Amino acid sequence: MGLRDLFRAVTRAAPPAGGDGKVRTKSGDELDLELFKKDSCPFCQRVYDAVARHKLPVRLRDILRESEAAETLVRVGGKRQVPCLFVDGKPLYESADIVRFLDQNFA
Repeated sequence: MGLRDLFRAVTRAAPPAGGDGKVRTKSGDELDLELFKKDSCPFCQRVYDAVARHKLPVRLRDILRESEAAETLVRVGGKRQVPCLFVDGKPLYESADIVRFLDQNFA
């Protein structure tokens, strides 16, 4: 396996398609989900997989391509760390915590 093949195996080309962010939990609650990310982040890839697995229409905000997204992330969340899932406007950091939240609420 060459370096290019290894890179492709470790990263993915793009996150799952975004949506309007409105989702219903398995208990019926409606939540607004917005994922702050950057495509080169391996921890974001872990969250992308969970979003795709649960087929969630989260809004995607790329902090490298949207200066407003980066500013919002720091202003509301307090730091420029991705991935960060905003759940009804409240930040949730750490990919393992985000995946756990998604698995518990949408499995």
